[in-house]
Amino acid sequence: MPQANSSATPQAEPSETPQAKSSATPQAKCLATESKVVQTAKLKQHSKEKLGKREKMKEGDTLKSDNFKWKVVKLLGSGGFGDVYKVVKVDSEDTKKYALKTETCEGDKRLLRLKVEVYVLKLCQKVDKPERKKHFIELVDRGKNEKFKFLVMGLVGQSLEDIRRSTLRRNYSKSTGMQIAHQTLQAVYDLHELGYLHRDIKPQNFAVGLELQRNVIYMLDFGIARRFTIGSTKELKAPRLYVKFIGTIRFASRACHNCVEQGRKDDLESWLYMAFDVLDNNNGLPWKRVTNRRQVLNYKQKFFAYKWPKCYEIVPNEYKRLVQYLNCLNFTDEPDYIYMIHSIRAIAKENGIDMDEKLDWEMSPDQRQRETETEPSEDNKKTGTDDSGTNERTSKTKQATTRRKERTGAHTDSKFINSRMKTRKDKSKDRAIENQ
Repeated sequence: MPQANSSATPQAEPSETPQAKSSATPQAKCLATESKVVQTAKLKQHSKEKLGKREKMKEGDTLKSDNFKWKVVKLLGSGGFGDVYKVVKVDSEDTKKYALKTETCEGDKRLLRLKVEVYVLKLCQKVDKPERKKHFIELVDRGKNEKFKFLVMGLVGQSLEDIRRSTLRRNYSKSTGMQIAHQTLQAVYDLHELGYLHRDIKPQNFAVGLELQRNVIYMLDFGIARRFTIGSTKELKAPRLYVKFIGTIRFASRACHNCVEQGRKDDLESWLYMAFDVLDNNNGLPWKRVTNRRQVLNYKQKFFAYKWPKCYEIVPNEYKRLVQYLNCLNFTDEPDYIYMIHSIRAIAKENGIDMDEKLDWEMSPDQRQRETETEPSEDNKKTGTDDSGTNERTSKTKQATTRRKERTGAHTDSKFINSRMKTRKDKSKDRAIENQ
């Protein structure tokens, strides 16, 4: 479950405080805000100190909203300004368990986020097409008492990060890694269609469903989401001259590091880092254990210049076309999400990766063990031989992959992608002619 970095019930769309205009460059201002960063860190540290003093609800405690009465089953997690509980409805035939997220009424308003989260979840529920809201958790209730504001939402399972670290204790399989990339990309697309950026895309902010929904990945934590369109129109808001760093250093986009306005391309850049990370916990992101922001930015610039060959070895080679595509996007560009989604499918087919396999967390421990045992050793990956030292199994696998491609029309996606790329090139030429 996500940590409780929550906020209140909205009456109108939340807005952010506008930044003062200045002639200084964003990069200069970004480097000159060390005192502000320290100040924010102190605020967060203060909230952590208050965390130990804050009175938490106990098992069996109840609280009311205008609609329902809720009983606490257990505490799931805590954050600087609130907690997350597993709850059930009182005096109701509904026996389902839900997640209740609180946020203290006290604290610096700059760090309170439940209001934005409620607004975005309400917006998600208004989507007509079920398939366009399947990656968002249902908002069930909201309310407020003298101590805190709260929202109640559907209960989900572990985050993608927790599953890898605690349940699997190994990297995701290639099939699961590609399916994660596919589902999370669709979730980003669906959120952008509502006119919002997430601004904190990372494995910790995606969780899997429970029971019959275990094959569905849900997007979490909209506390720092921001509308990028003017109202419900498709017109973009004018970019601010300076925007303080926000999000998570490891997955933040280069624009975020440079303290300039983020756009749709920046959520996708963070998604790309995550797609590499879920395939290899150690080598996916060379800067994973680096904490200096300037150094991380330098690493990310090298990543887009293909100067980190080791991280590109862990993904199919065709991933480079996604990297190249995202690197060419500008703030105002509308990304071609359909092209990207088709690319993920095509990359899987071209590399014989079955996108219909059970996800790693759906398998029993015995199944997971067998999957791990059948993976080739590092030496075999280099030599291309199986454990007996022969190439027979590899040859049969390649033949099976070829037959599967022929049966499923594996090249359909490639044709589609090529046509999309040609269309984009034609549009670029048209824009160049218009600008002459």
